[in-house]
Amino acid sequence: MAKVFTTDNFETEVLNAEKPVLVDFWATWCGPCRRQAPVVEELAEAGYEVGKVDVDKEPSLAQQYKIMSIPTLLVFKGGKETARFVGLTSKAELEAAKDAAKQVLDEAFAEYEKNKTSYGDNWSKLETAYNDGIAAIGAATTIDGVAKARKDAVTAMSKVTKAGQTEPSPDAVGTVHVIVENTTFTKDKWGGKTYWDGILVNTDVEITAKSTMMSCVVDALNKFGYEQKGAENNYISEINGLAEFDGGSSSGWMGTLNDWFNNEGFGNFTVANGALGDGDEIRIMYTTKGYGEDLGGSWANSNTTLKDLSISGGILTPSFTSGTSGNSYDYTLLISGKTANIKVTPTAANKNFLTKIFLNEKVTSNVQGSSFYKRTQYIPVTAGDTIYVGCGERRWPSMNNQAGNTQANGGTW
Repeated sequence: MAKVFTTDNFETEVLNAEKPVLVDFWATWCGPCRRQAPVVEELAEAGYEVGKVDVDKEPSLAQQYKIMSIPTLLVFKGGKETARFVGLTSKAELEAAKDAAKQVLDEAFAEYEKNKTSYGDNWSKLETAYNDGIAAIGAATTIDGVAKARKDAVTAMSKVTKAGQTEPSPDAVGTVHVIVENTTFTKDKWGGKTYWDGILVNTDVEITAKSTMMSCVVDALNKFGYEQKGAENNYISEINGLAEFDGGSSSGWMGTLNDWFNNEGFGNFTVANGALGDGDEIRIMYTTKGYGEDLGGSWANSNTTLKDLSISGGILTPSFTSGTSGNSYDYTLLISGKTANIKVTPTAANKNFLTKIFLNEKVTSNVQGSSFYKRTQYIPVTAGDTIYVGCGERRWPSMNNQAGNTQANGGTW
């Protein structure tokens, strides 16, 4: 049960407390306060330090902490106010936001774990940052608080993986995640040669206004001391001793930006032109068959369907099915409450075709940057909104739209 804080015990129970304390400023006549009360009580029952201040009985405390409207929630740590949340958040909305935020951390942690050995002694720090983040999300009492806890945890984990770099560059405009891997040229195909396989790099790198997809790959490799050849010519021919043609006549290095095989050199995808941005994922992979057929991309077909469509923060009904290229399909997305943060992750059947996500507007023209949502982003939705997910529209860039690689089908929605 939540404690009752007064002018007599506030200093002892709140300001001098060893643990962070959540203080709920409320009044008996306040309807929103009463509706939020069960959320506060659940936190108290879960073991968090929680208490309530009746502003009618303790006007001096309300005045001291500048309480202008209620309910207002303050978080105190080390005798100081560290966070303030004003207004009502329904339990359903709060729980949905928490689930979505925890999934973001779970997915980020899972990616880091794939390359666990590369972090050395920093791995325990990364685990701590993750666990602290999960705890902070659980303790949050507003959607803003959940968002702040998620952001702080992602930042903390990212800092741990920056190989000793504790302060971001003053020119940084965000980070991208870079993965370099060889999953196709396995040891049983080497004929005694000593190449590497598996994940070589799995890390975040900062981006500036001058960054390109190519510069991010080079920065990620340099971070761990791996060499490459060809980046200066906008074409990587070798990474850590594994070169094109080592795995056969159609083998070499290819890359995806947010799960799409680029139709131009990596250097052409830049922050400046809007093609590269904060939160993007770059995956560099070695192919041995059909210039990417063994990695999910094919020049030989015009399949613009989705192989999979996963949703975080809601339930899709009916269950997703791939359908037929060029057609459109309708689904209903069930969310908890009137608003939610939804992450939509489409996977193209042919990754040579680009996927895009739009909110309340279907756009078939070629647009860049913030005009559409990427598969790495969360979408703030309200009940009644429409999310459009498209794959392989004719006017969107694709290697299969270039000369000699005609796209027979239209986009699938």
